[in-house]
Amino acid sequence: MLVGGAIAALAIAGCRADHRGPPAAVAIAVIDGYDWSVPAGVGRRGDAGFYSDAVEPMADIDARVLDLTWRQLEPVEGELRRDTFGAAQGLEFPSWNDQRAAGGRYWLRLWMTGLEWAPPWLAEACGIFPVSGQDADGQYHIPLWQPCVWSKARALYARLFDAGLLADPDLVLAYVPGGFTWHDFDFEVIDRAVIDDGLDARTFVAWFHQMIADLAALAGPDVGKLVYTGEDYPRASFGPLVERLAADAVAAGLGIRMGRSELANDHRVALPAWGAAVDARGHLAVDPARPPRLRAAEQDCFDSCGLSVADADELGYAIRTANWSALALGASWLYVVFPDSHLADLPEHWRWVRAELGRTAVDAFDGWAVLREAEDTLWREHDELVGPTRPWIHNLERFVIQREVGPDGLTRRGTEVRHAVLDPRNGTAYEGRRTDGAHGGDAIYFAIDPAWLSAGAHALEIQVTFVDSDCGGWQLAYVDDHGPTRSPVIGCGDTGAIRTARLRLPRVVVGGGLPGATDLAVVRAGVGDVEVRYLRVVRE
Repeated sequence: MLVGGAIAALAIAGCRADHRGPPAAVAIAVIDGYDWSVPAGVGRRGDAGFYSDAVEPMADIDARVLDLTWRQLEPVEGELRRDTFGAAQGLEFPSWNDQRAAGGRYWLRLWMTGLEWAPPWLAEACGIFPVSGQDADGQYHIPLWQPCVWSKARALYARLFDAGLLADPDLVLAYVPGGFTWHDFDFEVIDRAVIDDGLDARTFVAWFHQMIADLAALAGPDVGKLVYTGEDYPRASFGPLVERLAADAVAAGLGIRMGRSELANDHRVALPAWGAAVDARGHLAVDPARPPRLRAAEQDCFDSCGLSVADADELGYAIRTANWSALALGASWLYVVFPDSHLADLPEHWRWVRAELGRTAVDAFDGWAVLREAEDTLWREHDELVGPTRPWIHNLERFVIQREVGPDGLTRRGTEVRHAVLDPRNGTAYEGRRTDGAHGGDAIYFAIDPAWLSAGAHALEIQVTFVDSDCGGWQLAYVDDHGPTRSPVIGCGDTGAIRTARLRLPRVVVGGGLPGATDLAVVRAGVGDVEVRYLRVVRE
């Protein structure tokens, strides 16, 4: 039996229920905490990565920002300038030429809607007034949806694209359409226009569809670099008319960017633009046939921007859960900054995240399931979300799916309860799943997605992250060339710590050979129940 503590490693002959052939050697090690290792030889995808305000090679930040305002680029209507200066959100921007003098990869943040970002000639040319009221940062915004304003904005985009900006191989992504506060195209300003200025929902929706059609036509083959900065099911007074606008943008060929993605539970399950929904089991499921679009998320406000954590433990929890959530949704780019993303504090975790970005079933080096039950507070009052446990959602899964299999594989909630981490909108989460021995539940079953790992025999490393809490012991059940078998027993102590067991298995037959058409199971082997937080499958 292996017990927790310092790293223990040994090779043991695997035990099996039948002995139709010689047992295969199983190498086992138990380490403290989570395992963020990346297999030797695994590189980073060039079409994915970290982007930020500045490049930081030591933190693997791949692309710096090119910040430009409409006023800066077009001080006189029809004249595109590269040598003027700009400002927005309290930041000052050097000229386009100066910002690009150092070369390298970059992304575009084009500031358009702020009254101080737009050119002075626009108000007279279009006969407009700002939207009534200020945003949360005390700024006024122009009505981008007004026909004359959009015609002028469209003309600017055309000049930028004609100048080769979008076709530049060093440009990785561009935020569109260019508003509002910090480029979050949310409905705070739009709702003010509805309430105070009489903006009609159908007028806005018609403009939105014209806007994405215009941008797609102007961008041509580079449309995928344009990233819409709104969201599915926005909190808006317009209601159902605007709930799928983000999905419409993606359908037109644009990418999608998620703001405030640090909140791993809030507004994270019904996301048509990301191909995400809740399945009949109440699990978050991502459509494998979704179109290949650029997907970005911002992971920079873990103890800033109005969000806060209680201590270092809660901070680490918030970061890894937010990153698991973004990766489960298929993120290819993450916006990170110093110091608020805590890249230097959790270097091994962030290194793993960087290696994961942009992976698909074709080239992913691992698959995993984060076992949990979390509350998406947005869906407390929304009837559109289907699911047997609404608003509670099970698990974050990527190529590995946990299944409830009766009678012995029916599980219960884990023991770790987190409430309102970072923000009350993040709801309550129960981390982990436990066997339920008192009711005949002795196992936790997992299936491997055949789109990622084809049926047949594979050499795999299985990593099981569990709670060291008086379970007595547990085993990993799987199928090898001789049929169902189990690993040696891995012991549980009484420390309550999080530990990870690594099991290197030279022959695992994938193809649904265990109950419930599953491939792996964690089976209790002692008097107590075993609690699993995370199971990871690594291709050898």
